[in-house]
Amino acid sequence: MVASAYINMSNDPTQYDFRTRRHYQNVEVARRYAEAYRGPLTLRRVPAKVIAAREVVCVAAALKRCGGSMRRILDVPCGTGKLSALLSSHARELLVGSDISAQMLSIARAPNDRAAEKKAMFARADATALPYPDASFDCVVCLRLLHRVPPPIRLAIVRELARVSSHYVILSLASETTWQKFRMRIRRYLTKSESCPFPASKEEISTLSTLGGVVVTKAWSVLPVLSGEVVMLLEKPGR
Repeated sequence: MVASAYINMSNDPTQYDFRTRRHYQNVEVARRYAEAYRGPLTLRRVPAKVIAAREVVCVAAALKRCGGSMRRILDVPCGTGKLSALLSSHARELLVGSDISAQMLSIARAPNDRAAEKKAMFARADATALPYPDASFDCVVCLRLLHRVPPPIRLAIVRELARVSSHYVILSLASETTWQKFRMRIRRYLTKSESCPFPASKEEISTLSTLGGVVVTKAWSVLPVLSGEVVMLLEKPGR
């Protein structure tokens, strides 16, 4: 009964503001998030570190298909800066890390990578209304957000990502396959928690591409079978 009630709540779009936007604007949540990726390896942190490593591999592959080097890159939400080193190595002039959470940004600004620090700047911003001009970045990266966003808001975010990009968008989604739905049911039953409240169906992914003004050109499964996360490279046609 508890698990069922939780599932119903997590599928309620009104919970997005509380369980995602406000949730990460907390000092303790930001600290735990950073430790999961930057802290020493423990048995409990193995899944997070494995997934994070695979995400870096997939994003690196996407950047390679973009041509490798670009002038300006936007990372939103940048969280605690786990992609900063990778993205700064591909940004010739500037990497901008944006996040709605000031607590996350305070950790991202910490100089844990001197090379990245020289090119990176961080600014608080809402992914649904980015404070940047049209086509102001060669590439926009959006990782580990859209699986926590209900479809109408998810579309608004994809439109914003496409608007501020001159060419490429790299994003991750949770793909709603039959196997992944079954796997998440088991996970919810065992943990009484919801790690992916808003997975995207194939139909929605197609709609996002069409209405967002971008076209999916390549996709990488982060961890086949064990995770539904997919990193996708999208391009603006005619550029």
